[in-house]
Amino acid sequence: MQRAAALDAIDAVLAQALTLDGARYATPYGFVRALKRRAIKAASTSHADAVQLLTVHGAKGLEAQIVFVMDADPEPKARETATLLIDWPVESEQPRRCAFVYSEAACPPSLAALLDAERQARRREELNGLYVAMSRAKRRLVFSATEPSRRAPGASWWDRIEPLAAAWELPAAAAVPGVDALPPASLKTLRFAPRPQPAAQPCAVPQRSPDTDATRLRKAVHCLLEWSATAPLSDGARAEFAQAAADEFGAPADAVAALAQAILRSPDCARFFNGPQLRWAGNEVPISDAGELLRIDRLVQLDAAGGPVWWVLDYKLQHAPQPLAACRAQLLRYRDAVRRVQPGDAVRCAFVTGAGAVIEVEVD
Repeated sequence: MQRAAALDAIDAVLAQALTLDGARYATPYGFVRALKRRAIKAASTSHADAVQLLTVHGAKGLEAQIVFVMDADPEPKARETATLLIDWPVESEQPRRCAFVYSEAACPPSLAALLDAERQARRREELNGLYVAMSRAKRRLVFSATEPSRRAPGASWWDRIEPLAAAWELPAAAAVPGVDALPPASLKTLRFAPRPQPAAQPCAVPQRSPDTDATRLRKAVHCLLEWSATAPLSDGARAEFAQAAADEFGAPADAVAALAQAILRSPDCARFFNGPQLRWAGNEVPISDAGELLRIDRLVQLDAAGGPVWWVLDYKLQHAPQPLAACRAQLLRYRDAVRRVQPGDAVRCAFVTGAGAVIEVEVD
């Protein structure tokens, strides 16, 4: 462990040689003098076999087999005094009210409801933190707490967890001469419920059809179009990206590059991928319709003579999609879902074919 820590320190010094003051020191002497003039903080590295001490927010996105949540019943924080209250509903373009309250205990009656909403948001954020802490554990979750000298208003994490947990009694510590005996300590643990066993006659679950040559090619082309829409690519870079997309999905690289190039170089399609007329663009855009999650291949908003227009685009590379009723109905459903999300905005929809054609679909 000491050897690993020493190697980490060496790596940190080498990293500083590349980052300190833009790495402008040409000699080791100048670099060392710069190090002596200031305190350099090197990020500590974590080891897989070491215990990690993290805040709840710092642990977001991480998981471990066993997680200890310490101090689950802390001393109450100092009461809030001054606060800033902002009444800004999500559907409004600007705040309705904004007020600085010098003391929450002497809040004016006109702002009492807004202050109650702020306090409720704080309690909800506290519960969000508890959820983050509990969802880090894969196998066992352990809570510990010391009894505070003053009780905080409301339920602490310990108060919420204790009725649901089993006590973990610790063995008595050896007596230490001259030290009074400590009160007995206990930890609360939560065991995860076993995974539900499948029923004797499980319901039939529809299986996704296996990939075919056509679906693998379509996925690779979609991927290359998404990369190309992020920033214009040179011919050489596009060839490298086409090979990467082909390798990812098991498709022929030449066909992937040819289809993407036909779309990106088409005058009808180019406006949907690059140019000053693009106000917003997204790929694989999720949208909900009647409780079902839909994904739009590409959604863009373009500047037009009569005002901005949303375009719902669906890639159809292998055939002419317009005669197919199912394809038309699906595309119109995407368009109608966007219209509900963007009421009052102009929304149009079209197929983009592998030949670089844009085929707009209208209601019959």
